[in-house]
Order: sequence, then C-alpha cells, then structure tokens
Amino acid sequence: MAGAAKEMSEANLDSSLILFSMWTEAVKNFAQEGKGNVIFLDGSVEGMQKTMKDMMAINQLNQNTKK
Repeated sequence: MAGAAKEMSEANLDSSLILFSMWTEAVKNFAQEGKGNVIFLDGSVEGMQKTMKDMMAINQLNQNTKK
C-alpha cells in the first residue's frame, strides 16, 4: 500500500483515494456476501449514539414480546 500511495503522490493525485477505494470495496463485499444483515454507514458520533439507542429499543421490544 505504501508503494501505491507513493505512486499516487508522484502523479499529483490525492492519496486518500486509496482509502476511499478500500472503503467502497468493503461496502461492495458487505453487499455481496451479506446474509440479510443491516449495514449502518453513518460514521458520526451522533449517528452512532442514535443507532445504539435504536438498537437497544428494538432489543427491549423483542424481549418484551417474548414474555
């Protein structure tokens, strides 16, 4: 990867493109190999907190319906 970053900077390209490419490949892999799982792509702290609250609420609902 260091070699690729060096080549990109020598070509006056932004090396963050490598990270973006890796991220998009990972998302592609999730979509291809996922078995109905949910993927959350919001990387903000607020988004993570909201997602955790939502998931805990769903879990609580599921536990209440099992009783």
